[in-house]
Amino acid sequence: MVELQATADFDTLRRLGVAAGLEPGIVPGVEALAGWTAVEDGRVVGGVMLERLDGRLLVGWLWVDPRFRRRGLGGRLVETVVDAARRRGAGILWATARVPAVFLRHGFEPVPPGPDHDRLLGTCLECAQRGSTCHPVPVARRLV
Repeated sequence: MVELQATADFDTLRRLGVAAGLEPGIVPGVEALAGWTAVEDGRVVGGVMLERLDGRLLVGWLWVDPRFRRRGLGGRLVETVVDAARRRGAGILWATARVPAVFLRHGFEPVPPGPDHDRLLGTCLECAQRGSTCHPVPVARRLV
């Protein structure tokens, strides 16, 4: 069974995320607040972070090992961040979704074009993965 575990080892979460296909690098101004790993039999098979950018709380570095996808693990990781954001008093949780369907299934909605949309895309506009292996969609979920 896959267990979710809190971690403060953000560098390892990012490294594993890159190994799973996420774009390396950190958006300037993003602050890591909390992280979780999904672990089965001592092996990390997924991860996610709660981050802050310009006063907004964000879902960051969400990834799931391809062999563990389509089992609801991505949704469990998203809901873990939702709960943490609520405990911190956030009214909205934001994300730049590589896989929008996971977020849409969990109450997130696309962010319309404008300043929030553009800020959430951040460095995605220059990313080599954009349009090929990644089709980012800024999304948000109201928590109150």
